[in-house]
Amino acid sequence: MIEVNLLPLSLREKRRRIELPPVTFIIVGGGILALLLLSSAVLAGSTHLRRSRLQKVEEEFESLKPESEKIAYLKDKKQKLGKKMAVIEQLVDKQILWARKLNELSNLIPSRVWLTSLFIEERSLKTGSSENETKRGKFLVIKGVAISRGEGETGELKLVGDFMERIRSDSSFCADFLSVEQWGSISRGKIGGLETMYFELSCQFEEGR
Repeated sequence: MIEVNLLPLSLREKRRRIELPPVTFIIVGGGILALLLLSSAVLAGSTHLRRSRLQKVEEEFESLKPESEKIAYLKDKKQKLGKKMAVIEQLVDKQILWARKLNELSNLIPSRVWLTSLFIEERSLKTGSSENETKRGKFLVIKGVAISRGEGETGELKLVGDFMERIRSDSSFCADFLSVEQWGSISRGKIGGLETMYFELSCQFEEGR
């Protein structure tokens, strides 16, 4: 709606124009400027404080860096040593303690049985029906002689059989072997008028031994 003032000019309300003195502008402007300067000072102080803290943290990190490198070196050395120890333990686990093994064997030898030789050799083993299906096996070969006291042909044979059964029954000695068998032909002879029998036993090693 459009309003029209019909009052005479003399009765109309006169609007006063307020004019601020220049001093007011100076005060207000100065206040704003002071506020800006204060804000800048606070911001600069805060930034300086943060930089100081950051520098301090960097200095602490640099001082700890040699220690961290030393720790990393020790961890790497420990890891490598652990791998070497694992390999050594595997080798020790697969290693045969021959001093103990030979001592056990000497305790199993019956009277009137003597060993003439003891050695290790590899032989071809059949793995299938075909002659070409073979693999290499490792054996402990025990050669010896049994002397009877006139019991006849069965006397020496019984001594060899007893010796082989003693070996098979000893779980400690047979721990590294798959089987213990008579190998080759048995030959007979005489020593000082006594009947003798030369024998050969083969102890097949487990794979990896």
